[in-house]
Amino acid sequence: MSMMLVAGKIFHCIDCGESVRIEYTDGAKITQVGDPVVDQQSALIEHYGQPVSDPEQTGYYLCDEVVCASCYAKNNHDGQAAEAILAAIERFDQVVLQVADSVRAAIANPTLDDLVEFIGKPGFDELSGHSMLPARKQRKLNELFQIWHCTDRFIETRIDEALAAMPKPWHDEEVQQLVEHIADQIGGTDLPVFTRWSIQDAENINPYIQSEFTVRFPESNTPAIEVYRPRVIHLDDVMEEVCMSTDVVLSALRDDQKVLTMAFKKMAHTHFLGISEGMLPLSH
Repeated sequence: MSMMLVAGKIFHCIDCGESVRIEYTDGAKITQVGDPVVDQQSALIEHYGQPVSDPEQTGYYLCDEVVCASCYAKNNHDGQAAEAILAAIERFDQVVLQVADSVRAAIANPTLDDLVEFIGKPGFDELSGHSMLPARKQRKLNELFQIWHCTDRFIETRIDEALAAMPKPWHDEEVQQLVEHIADQIGGTDLPVFTRWSIQDAENINPYIQSEFTVRFPESNTPAIEVYRPRVIHLDDVMEEVCMSTDVVLSALRDDQKVLTMAFKKMAHTHFLGISEGMLPLSH
């Protein structure tokens, strides 16, 4: 985990070259920034320099390449195409979350029929036989619950049912047409996107984690200035990102799989062995 002694930040306009400097509250303070930020800042600091002679002792000023509000307006950066793509991705994400929530509701209280589907009818029928000794049933259950794809298969069926029951708010062909239209307009597949940012806002410096050691706050006298942060959307990747499929929703339900598997395991032990949930071993 990489640390930097950080005192503030300098926003550099990549169009006109003007810059604005802000100070962070608490002054120079050790900040957990992460390895990628260290690599990025090393290159930027080498390019732009520092306003202090000894940043190792007095604190570094992070560099942020932006477009100032004047240049954004003057150069007529057209954000409509980018907004259309971002809106399409956001709509898709909302559909995924909606389907995931529907699946969570469907599997919240599994039934005995669900257990039959989960472990398979042959296994259920075998375990239901009166001739199988409890020790053998225990081994059989362990075998069935070691088949890792049982949970995936069960959830995938619920996802397919949820998708079939939903209205069709999403059509890949519409996104395809939007992508093709924008690509024709910009004459390529790399679409510039500008995100508005107030330099008065607190910021999490580390892109991967957030804690009291990663978030810095500008001083209260920081001027109310807005800048525009540029990034690029690769249109070639958009269709893959917003292609609705069972796997996309399944990935959104990863955290639910272990809980669901344990719920079925407890149900199976109770049904076939008469073991209550409180008697089950903690490990599985």
